[in-house]
Amino acid sequence: MIRTDTMAVGWPDILIRTGQYKWMPPLPVTLGNELTGTIEAIGSEVSNLSRGQRVYLGSRELGFQSGCYTDLKVAPARAVLPLPDEVDLEQAAGLGYFSLAWALLHDAARGGETSALIIGAAGGAGSCLVQIAKQAGMTVIGAVSSDEKAQFARSLGADHCIDYRSEDVARRVLDITNGRGVDLILDPVVGPHFDRSFGMLARWGTVVVYNATGGPPGEGLFASWRATAAKCHGLRYFSMHVYEDDAAGRRRIIRAPLELMAAGKIRTPVARRIALSEVARAHALIESGKALGKILLKP
Repeated sequence: MIRTDTMAVGWPDILIRTGQYKWMPPLPVTLGNELTGTIEAIGSEVSNLSRGQRVYLGSRELGFQSGCYTDLKVAPARAVLPLPDEVDLEQAAGLGYFSLAWALLHDAARGGETSALIIGAAGGAGSCLVQIAKQAGMTVIGAVSSDEKAQFARSLGADHCIDYRSEDVARRVLDITNGRGVDLILDPVVGPHFDRSFGMLARWGTVVVYNATGGPPGEGLFASWRATAAKCHGLRYFSMHVYEDDAAGRRRIIRAPLELMAAGKIRTPVARRIALSEVARAHALIESGKALGKILLKP
């Protein structure tokens, strides 16, 4: 049994709450996809864990079934990830988005990219993507919606920022890259102007979509894609559910960022700490798009 210290809030929680998640767990459901805490009790046959040990638990190891908004959590020993001394419990609560970022950059992308455009670079996932991309040696362009968010993204390592509400993103990307374009676009929004993405890509460039909060693309998608066919652009829709039957893959994509965190090379930028009893306020803050970094819940 784990005594919870910190829970993280993310978009999957909101999508499940509103009934929009493609992989809805059986109802009724307790929300929450990750928590950190200390082990309060262990089963008689558990030998690899001990009472008082600091651990991380993600719902991916529980069959993607949520259930982490709680002050006490019973979980199988195989699902629990012990934490190194160098990583505190609040920092580790953000590992879920860091593992997403690692998967997007090291599994979903084709490899060898030197530059990336990160849409929503100041958000929960985007702020992790900026850091993981910089650790991979990439030049990072962040698309944000305000000067405040641009400053925040730069503090995490973004080399350039574009305000998509007041600037022409495609033109700015080409200006920044001297007309070459970027190797990789990471887009959680999609929406009616998604077809413009292909004009921002370099040769062999790839767009990786990992959500669609802005709705489906417009009717010009295929025409725009075909218009840049000479550059052999790729398009991939990524989901963490690709790892449902891949335990080794799940371990790989979370242990790699944990090692970076332990070495002090990446950090979970905490936007707000909110009591679990006020979880509605936490969800509203994420939905508002005003949060800079991760929203954490405390028991």
